[in-house]
Amino acid sequence: MLFSIQSLVVGLMLALQPGISVTQKGPDTAPITIVEFSDFECPYCATIPPIVAQLLDQYPDQIRFVFKHSPLPMHKNAPLAHEAALAAGLQGKFWEMHDLLFAKQKQLSMSDLVGYAEQLHLDVAAFTAGITDHRFKPIVDQDVLEARAFGVNATPTFFVNGQRYSGAATLATLKGLVDRALGKPSAIAVATASGAQRVSHINTDGAPLRGAADAPVTIVEFSDLQCPFCARSIPVMEWVVTAYDGRVKWLFKHFPLNIHPNAMLAHQAAVAAGEQGKFWAMHDALFADQKNVKREALLATAQRLGLDAARFAADLDSARTRSRIENDRREGTALGITGTPTFFINGRQIVGYKTHEEMKAIIQQELIGRPAPSALDETAAAAAIGPVTGKGDPNSPLTMVWYSDLRSPLTRKASDLVNQVMAAYPGLMHVVVKHRPLESHPDGQLVHEAAVAAAAQGKFWELHDLILAEPAGVVTRDRLIDLAKRAKLDEAAFVKDLDARTYRAAVERDLEEAQRRAIRGTPVFFVNGQRVDGIQPLSYFKRIIDEELRRRTDK
Repeated sequence: MLFSIQSLVVGLMLALQPGISVTQKGPDTAPITIVEFSDFECPYCATIPPIVAQLLDQYPDQIRFVFKHSPLPMHKNAPLAHEAALAAGLQGKFWEMHDLLFAKQKQLSMSDLVGYAEQLHLDVAAFTAGITDHRFKPIVDQDVLEARAFGVNATPTFFVNGQRYSGAATLATLKGLVDRALGKPSAIAVATASGAQRVSHINTDGAPLRGAADAPVTIVEFSDLQCPFCARSIPVMEWVVTAYDGRVKWLFKHFPLNIHPNAMLAHQAAVAAGEQGKFWAMHDALFADQKNVKREALLATAQRLGLDAARFAADLDSARTRSRIENDRREGTALGITGTPTFFINGRQIVGYKTHEEMKAIIQQELIGRPAPSALDETAAAAAIGPVTGKGDPNSPLTMVWYSDLRSPLTRKASDLVNQVMAAYPGLMHVVVKHRPLESHPDGQLVHEAAVAAAAQGKFWELHDLILAEPAGVVTRDRLIDLAKRAKLDEAAFVKDLDARTYRAAVERDLEEAQRRAIRGTPVFFVNGQRVDGIQPLSYFKRIIDEELRRRTDK
């Protein structure tokens, strides 16, 4: 179902139940309402309170800020923490408890919450009774239902007078949204939802390009190589270019933000690598290891990429390199850009990280009236960038990409869950396993290489299931060979691949992709692009899948 911005604002206003003032800052008469759906266990949400404080200071009496409860399923202590905040709110201390909960995200047990009540000098008996009886659970549950109704499945998510923004926004990002809602003039005419106005020209001379140069859809991305949300966008953009082969071109523009002290050096390295035809290789390497942007590390990366080290070092420090970056940044500023990533899709401005489904919807709009795009979907895109370790029909309408660690004790449960999902939707689901061995498992890399070697012989799932049946402890090379025999693999070929580390690069490619997608634990699933972390009930997956099937039917 499609909502206008006006109907979305009305819906959010109706969602503000009587007594909501306990979770509100700013006057009811403010022209701007910011609604944040948040989770007390979410580390990204914890970065928001000081930003909101600055925003309210800079726009006195102009902003009404409303906090909404959206504890995510993978955060087991979050629901009770949200109830605790409301219990404190009943005694006039919601915001004080709010700040304490974010400061103590790793200590949210019942005893911790009671300790915070004592620290805030609350009536501890009344507070404890309120959360023990779950008196405030219906309020939290109602907010969660509203979040789902508005398609919120990640935190933090904001609505600024109905305009949605997902992710850990910066002050500049929220200021830009507020200014736009206040009708402050912009340096450009920005595309509306109907696409009435667009940017007429962006200078892309010499901009690095992926995709077909003559493609009908042009995506110009202003990016910061140190921005975590830009990093999350990389697999989406890779999917876009692959899925719309010949239909989309992706151009990169430099927009290092001042809040990232190493950003300028990272962009200089990318430009210097581009002088030797290796811009995208350096781009990918920088995003894969954003914390390691030091001159020595960049020189080592350049050497690993096969660049002329002396030339790279000279270009890294040249005034011409810095000038190119500054030119892009000045142009972006003139276009009204305040945060990254910012995309211009055929001139239409799209701000912030977008899922591949959101990007697909925008691109489909741009292709209206043109021949239908390639039928290549997420399944084919996934296959195009790594070894196929899947089951189910690749032409199925549903694709589950599963990031897995074969030595994790949770993986056996995850495997059972995947089988339940496939059984519930026979013939409709294709599952693709991606390799995410965790650093805590020393045998993980070798085990996953063995699994890919089995996949090369068409026996991935046979070896996969045998590995999952292994007891805790390190799985050695010899044990992997024993398991390969039981899976009826060609032993000689398997041993050769294992000892030669034939599939090391395949596993490392998945690991780099996982890092770009901020996947730090397993299992993590993407169901047609919608992320699900951890072991969730089958009913949770069914809700996502049923909505996706309804959406496809509505088309």
